[in-house]
Amino acid sequence: MKKLLLTALAILVVLAMVPVVQAQTAQDNATVTATINTALGITKNTDVDFGGVQQGSTPVLDPQGTGHSQVGAGAVVGDFSVTGTNGAVVVVTYTGATLEDASANTLTFTSDLSWDASAGNQASSTDIASGNTITLGASGATLWLGGSLGDLTGQAAGAYSTATGGGSPVTVTVEYQ
Repeated sequence: MKKLLLTALAILVVLAMVPVVQAQTAQDNATVTATINTALGITKNTDVDFGGVQQGSTPVLDPQGTGHSQVGAGAVVGDFSVTGTNGAVVVVTYTGATLEDASANTLTFTSDLSWDASAGNQASSTDIASGNTITLGASGATLWLGGSLGDLTGQAAGAYSTATGGGSPVTVTVEYQ
């Protein structure tokens, strides 16, 4: 019994000498912010129209409206209005198109887009490659759509449209960066 008491006493002395370890904690806070942009919108105002073009020509509609080549009377550049937050950066992507006639002959349209933060500045608008950015102005931005039909040598005569048969239109997409 004496041994048992001495052993218990020795254990108590050892335990009393062991430092008490307490769990340590630390914390910090993170600030959360958000900018709510005005809803981004795009509206087509005008479709692209090359007018009557000749076989063997290489028609080009300049999106700035100043360098059209081999297009017919009444040729028109397309345009879109973009609306959103003033000063916001927007990524613009666009496709080409396939035109088809009633006999299923096809024609490829290669898009060329320009933009400006003011609707009245088409002639001084800036070319933009698909996937690049623009900065919206107080009124948003205007995009002008021109492009080319390539060399029409050997192309079957007919009325071609993206709305005919297997045609596919130009798609223009805008997205906040």
